[in-house]
Amino acid sequence: MEREPTGALALVRWEEVHKVLRPAIEDGLRAHGFDRTAATPKDLSQRPRGWWLEIAENRFVVVSLQLDSKGGFSRHWGGRFTLDFELSSRPVPITSRQSAHLWKLLGRTHRKSALEIQRRVVSSLPDPPELIRRNFYGARFAPPRYWPWEDVWLRYGSLEDVQIWATFLRQSLPSAAKRFLTSARKKTGPAGQVMQRRGPRDSSRDVMERETGFQPATSTFFPPIWGSCAVARIQVTSSFLVR
Repeated sequence: MEREPTGALALVRWEEVHKVLRPAIEDGLRAHGFDRTAATPKDLSQRPRGWWLEIAENRFVVVSLQLDSKGGFSRHWGGRFTLDFELSSRPVPITSRQSAHLWKLLGRTHRKSALEIQRRVVSSLPDPPELIRRNFYGARFAPPRYWPWEDVWLRYGSLEDVQIWATFLRQSLPSAAKRFLTSARKKTGPAGQVMQRRGPRDSSRDVMERETGFQPATSTFFPPIWGSCAVARIQVTSSFLVR
């Protein structure tokens, strides 16, 4: 029998996370008329099941639940997830450039609530072995602080944490989905054509500026002088940091 690591978290399997979160996501998207995505078309590689809404001819907003498949679930710092919102030409995820993760779509109040949950999750983690703590403290165990433009995934260390996030999603998803739908409809013409082809950073920035009240940082650069020291001055408003 495999021994449990010292101070380890109980394993939370991905099936358990899906079982708790998917009903909450459906509840949060129901007001906008989202349906479950069908099986992946044969001409596409396997895609995760999600939810879709047609907003124009051959234009769909698709929402999918994403768990951290690279990091998985650590017995020391847990797991994490996000929701991906995508403007797609099909009612399934296609990894479009017109996309945004949940954190970028949260309003100011919901973002603060998410940060509070995130901090409770981190503070409840068991003390890791010294080697783990020394190598990963800043990234995994320190009290989280984020810039609004960061791609923040929501963390959990137990099934109870997942249930807390499920309650949060039921409360925050209606407004988050509305923000992405508003942005997607502005970018989609009457015939289903994308009016502006912009990168995901632009899309996320639009949502952040117009819907959550955050403003972009003011940056001023003096070009480098070759043959001498390069000089640069950067002004960043300190209120941007989500504390």
